[in-house]
This record gives sequence, structure tokens and C-alpha cells, in this order.
Amino acid sequence: MLQENNRGLRYPAGWVILAMLLGSVIAMAQQTEDGFTRARSLMGSGELDGAAAVLREILSEVPDSGEAHRLLADVLEQQGRVDEARAERRAAYDAGTRQAAMLHLLGRDLISERAYGLAARVLEQADALEPLPFGPRRGLALALAQAERYQDAVTQLSVLLALAPDDLALRTARTRAQVVLGHEQAALADVEFLLRAQPEDVEHQLLHGKILARMGRYSEAILVFEKVLTLKAASDQLSIAQADIGSARGQMGDADAAEKAYRAALSLDPGNAIAAANLADLLTDGNGEQEAERILRTAMTRSPHASLLYYHLGKLQLSQGKAESAEANLRAAVKRNPGNPRYHYQLALALHRQDKIEEAEKEMALHKKLLDRYRSRSGME
Repeated sequence: MLQENNRGLRYPAGWVILAMLLGSVIAMAQQTEDGFTRARSLMGSGELDGAAAVLREILSEVPDSGEAHRLLADVLEQQGRVDEARAERRAAYDAGTRQAAMLHLLGRDLISERAYGLAARVLEQADALEPLPFGPRRGLALALAQAERYQDAVTQLSVLLALAPDDLALRTARTRAQVVLGHEQAALADVEFLLRAQPEDVEHQLLHGKILARMGRYSEAILVFEKVLTLKAASDQLSIAQADIGSARGQMGDADAAEKAYRAALSLDPGNAIAAANLADLLTDGNGEQEAERILRTAMTRSPHASLLYYHLGKLQLSQGKAESAEANLRAAVKRNPGNPRYHYQLALALHRQDKIEEAEKEMALHKKLLDRYRSRSGME
């Protein structure tokens, strides 16, 4: 759902709610920060009546301030007013529950609008107020996976799968996250579970093949991808299977078979970025630079957001001595995927070729930082 502001700009409704929520939080913080400071100071000096008065004043302005209710309960308990303290603690709990419920709804709206990073942060805030029930926690886990916070996603997904082992969406999300994290053995166990439940599912078969290939079991992976070609699959899925066959054949040293598979993939889907990039690399190695560039540019018209295509075109242009054109395409790759260390490395080379030394050094530093982060996450030395 979209809403429109007074300038005619349209934006997701969930973001409006988030802005309102954050605005109220900021306003509350500004109004009560000094009050909390005074209340704590009075409590520390033993002036409990004064502290209670300040906290009641805060609650008159912000009735749902759980912190004010909690502090007031502490004051009342120190005064020996046990029943009143108990009532304030209950009020603090209720305030947290109301805030958590509002955040659950906001998180759900943000997920529906595919604002996964924001949704995850909102639901984590709700979880801090009150442990999430299954439904919102499921939303949090899937949002974390979509936001590429894979380790956090695996943690949440594992908790949920212990409660609902047959939830295939959760298991699929965990499988994909484990692949990214390099946990191939765990991913293989999950995908085998998925295939027992849905043996003809094309996405699960593709995932199975990718995991086997990641484990170096290329012959087995090829058999899985060839099985996909016999299933009732969409053309883009068939294209992915052919591209994956090409990648596996390439890893086995059979360049001719790899090229044949990549061409088959592109005949099914000319926008298949992996097939286009890998075929371009093969052609470049064989003095087919003009065809390689044509294939990359054709794929870019079909898949304009695929950073891999800009990267490979930039790398090709750099090898041809076209440093300025290479820089433009490599910057486009970095813009689309700023977290890939290879992109920053090639951009640094393109800048260095143009004597843009300071910019090149910055890109090389980013390359090293991202590479170190990747190695630490992968457990590499």
C-alpha cells in the first residue's frame, strides 16, 4: 500500500508508520530525558518523594513509558508501598506489551512492502520489549534472511524449526543462508529434507545441485541439474540449470562442454547474468572479445540490476586498455553491490591506470577491508 504526501511523492505506508513511531519515540525522549535524570538523582540521594513526583509528572505526559513505571515501582518498593509497587510493575509490563504489539504490526507491513532490513530492526525492537510469539518471530527470521543477515537468520530459523520442523519455507530460507555462510554439510541435510517432502520441486533440486557443486561433487551436481531439465520447469529455471551445468563442467576442466551449456542457458534466457559473465570469460580467453562484449551488453538490457555484468564488462574493457570506460562500468557494479571485494579491486586498477592514485588507494583499502571481513565470516585464515 502506498501513500502520497503534499508534494505528490508516493512512498510505502509502512514507512509512514515507522516515521510516526520514530517521531513519537524521539519526542518522548526529548521530553523525559531531563526528568529521568532528575528522578535518578533524587533516588540516589534518598529523596524518594521528590523522585516519585517527577516520575508521576513524566507519566502524565507519556502514560506508556515503561521505564517511568519501572522506576516508580522501585521508589514505591523502597517506601514500603508494596501493593502500589506491584501495580506499577504490571503497568510497565502492559506498556511494553502495547508497544510490542504495535511493532509487530509495523514489522508485518514492512515485510509486505519488502523493506526487509527495516522490518528486521523493528521486530528485534519488539523482541527486546517482549519475547516474540511464533508468527512475528517467523517474520523476523525470514526478514533477516532477505536482508542478508545470514548468521542472525540461521539462529532464528533454527529456533523456529525446532518447534515446526515441517515448515518448508523456514527450512528453505535456512538452507540458502547456510550456503552463503559456507555451511555446506548442514545445507545438504536441510535440502535433502526438502526433497523428501517435495521430490519434484525445481527450486529445491537447483539448490541441491548448487550445494553439491559447492562441495566439489561436480559429477553429482550435473546429474541433479540434468534432472531439472526433464522436469516441468519455467524457462528461467531451465536456463539456471544449464548455467550451473556450465559452471560444473568448467570446474572439471571441460571448457567446450561449459561453453555449450552457457550458450544453451542464454538461448533460454538472454538475461542470465551468470551464464553471460562466464561465457564472456571463456570467449575472452579465446580471443572472442567482441562477442563477449555483445553477450554482456545484451544481458545488461535484460538484467540491468545485475552487478556481475557490469563487473565483467569493466574487467574486459580494462584488459583492452579502456580504463575510463572500465571505471564507469566498475562504478556501476560497486553501486549495485558495494559489498563485493573483487569489484573494488578492479575499480582500483582502473583508477590507477588513469593516475587517480588517491581514489585508487581508497578502493584498494575497501577491497582489503571487505576481504578480511569475508575471511573472518568464512573461518578462513
